[in-house]
Order: sequence, then structure tokens, then C-alpha cells
Amino acid sequence: MEELGRQRDLKETYKARLESTQGYLRFCLEVAQEHGFLHLISDGAPPHGDAEAEPATTVDAGDPSEAPAPPCDPYLAATRDLAVQHGWSVAPDEVINDKSPTRSNKKNIV
Repeated sequence: MEELGRQRDLKETYKARLESTQGYLRFCLEVAQEHGFLHLISDGAPPHGDAEAEPATTVDAGDPSEAPAPPCDPYLAATRDLAVQHGWSVAPDEVINDKSPTRSNKKNIV
């Protein structure tokens, strides 16, 4: 009898977790749809006819080393351009790979 009660409690707990997770996933899908990137995480069907849309960035054909190729998705390209304009993006050469030990990793030598 005690085992049946425990099994019932576990079933209720997992059912509540499942319902909570389903609610969260519905919220995530709603946000993705509102912000226009649901097609990136779903079946890949473009929502607004991306085929005729132009990419937000253009690369000068004279010097390909100056700018990286724009992303394929025009919405992603527009977001990338906004990030660059407002200083939110980090260029690959700005990333520092510091492998030196931090203060907490150094041993105190007396």
C-alpha cells in the first residue's frame, strides 16, 4: 500500500512538471513567433517570403577581406547590423583567449 501511494505521488509530480514544461514551451513559441524567428527553430519555412528579400548587409566586391559574408537569413543579417551599429557585437579579433591563471588559482608562496 505504501508503494502505491509513493507511485501515485510520483505520477502527480511528473504530471505537474510536464504541464509546467509544456506551458513554458508554449511561451517560448509565442515569443519566437512575435519576434519573427519561429521559422528558424521550426520546419524552416520562411514566414514573410524571404526569397525576394535582400540581405541587410552588402559586401564590397573589391575587398572581400574587409567584411565577412552576411548571414543567409535577412532577419539575422538585420539583427547583426543593429548590433554592430549600437556597439553590441564583438569582433573576432576583440576576443582575448587568456589562459593565464587567475588570482584564485595562484598559490600563495611565503
